[in-house]
Amino acid sequence: MGILESISRSEEERALELHKKAIVINALSYFSFRDESGTFQRFQDYYRILVDGGITSVNLTVAVYDSLGQACRNIAWVLRGMENIGFDKIKLIKSPEDVKRAKELGVPGIILGFQNSDPLEGDLSLLSLFRRIGVMIIQPTYSTRSLAGDGCFERTDGGLSRFGVELIEEMNRLGILVDLSHCGDKTTIEAIETSKDPVAFTHTTVRALKPMNWRRAKTDEAIQALAEKGGVMGIVAESTFLKDGGGATFEDYIAHIKYVENLVGIDHVGLGPDIQEFQRKENVDRLRALAQKRLAESKDRYPEAWYQSHTYYESFYVRGFETMAKTLNVTKALVASGFSDEEILKVLGLNFLRLFEKVWRD
Repeated sequence: MGILESISRSEEERALELHKKAIVINALSYFSFRDESGTFQRFQDYYRILVDGGITSVNLTVAVYDSLGQACRNIAWVLRGMENIGFDKIKLIKSPEDVKRAKELGVPGIILGFQNSDPLEGDLSLLSLFRRIGVMIIQPTYSTRSLAGDGCFERTDGGLSRFGVELIEEMNRLGILVDLSHCGDKTTIEAIETSKDPVAFTHTTVRALKPMNWRRAKTDEAIQALAEKGGVMGIVAESTFLKDGGGATFEDYIAHIKYVENLVGIDHVGLGPDIQEFQRKENVDRLRALAQKRLAESKDRYPEAWYQSHTYYESFYVRGFETMAKTLNVTKALVASGFSDEEILKVLGLNFLRLFEKVWRD
């Protein structure tokens, strides 16, 4: 019997009250922006998911391998979607006070985030523009190599480039949170050492627990360096990040939270589910087929292909946490696993809010 199946009525009632009380911060979410009709219906649906999940604020990816122009168009689309809903019903988050205000108003908040520095096109002066617009979180590199450094699936791990060092220094100056979730091991450590501010792993897991997708998981050394800097690590809900073979349950998800707690303390772990809303089976099948093709071509060239080829749609995410709309189930699992109210509130959002307060300066 799983955690959720064994929860008592009193524990469930406690979880409901805690979830209502909590500032709930999802440190990473994404979806394909435009639906087939070209309307903003998909953003309306996304808004409803945030409301149903009791989400106070979410780091929404608006750029990965995008050009400057495409990143701007993505941001414009999100802002237009928010405008259509009404800024009295959804809030753009540009400060810690905005997060608190969103909770007071009972509306979800959107944090704009880049998962790569590609949209800058090598021009650090653009950071000021994006910061003014509301891009509050940026990764130096995604899974492969960028101008800033090497990602976790790059053939080598050369660390930060000179541009990467300057990027982090400028992000520190402007008060933009440095996210190292997809960085290679050496890049991760060098970025932590370079940054004057605390940094984040917004969406990753623990390598020591031997997940299938181990290259994206962080070493104990990296987690300890993160914590010593005052940072926070969000735990991913995708099965291959949590256990060898996929098909993860809440027991697996909680195991990663407990590992971080035991290693560096409860103040350094939060939620970073990395759930792609509106994921379709045909899309997963297509990606899996591509991964199998790449795996047959070259294991060295495509190191991520092995885990991707073993990802099954039916167990893509933690059972019971396939969408942010089911975030209450995380609170139930934390209650049933013996965490105190104070610890649960920290994991749900207070840890990331504290990090935002340290980094997001005007």
